[in-house]
Amino acid sequence: MRAHNAQCGRAAGAPEPQQEGFVSNNSRHSMAKLEHRFSRLGFCGVRGEQVFSSVLCSMLFLQQRLLFGSEAGAARDPSASPPGPVFILDGEGLCGELWDLGLCLVGEEEEPQEGAPVCAVLISYDNQFSFAKLSEACTYLHDLQCLLVATNPDHWQPLNDGQCTPS
Repeated sequence: MRAHNAQCGRAAGAPEPQQEGFVSNNSRHSMAKLEHRFSRLGFCGVRGEQVFSSVLCSMLFLQQRLLFGSEAGAARDPSASPPGPVFILDGEGLCGELWDLGLCLVGEEEEPQEGAPVCAVLISYDNQFSFAKLSEACTYLHDLQCLLVATNPDHWQPLNDGQCTPS
């Protein structure tokens, strides 16, 4: 598949249009795991930079908005305090990628820092989703400055036996 986005522009950091690549809305896997999955499916040699996934898209968006300022490529004021943490509802794919990006996370294992309000809620497929997690996310979203970011709009997740579960 050839990446083609001449009509709608290109997100900062997205693969160049002339490169061959793949698009995935699978947010459960890190870029390294996606590389492995492609290899297992017979697409040998596919590198992470050839895959535009919902994980990458979410990372680029948060990087642009939280680390670089609201405008694409705008420099962040070095005297400004670092952005607050990101609360993440995720099974596994996004956490490591966001840590590598330099964002602080809040979730099951991490507690919010004193005085640093959560600046974004990132929702992904979470097979351990609970009402407690939803309630915590809603608490952070009472702050109108807190971003709500979802990795994809899928309503249903297909299961191996042909059944579906809410996504």
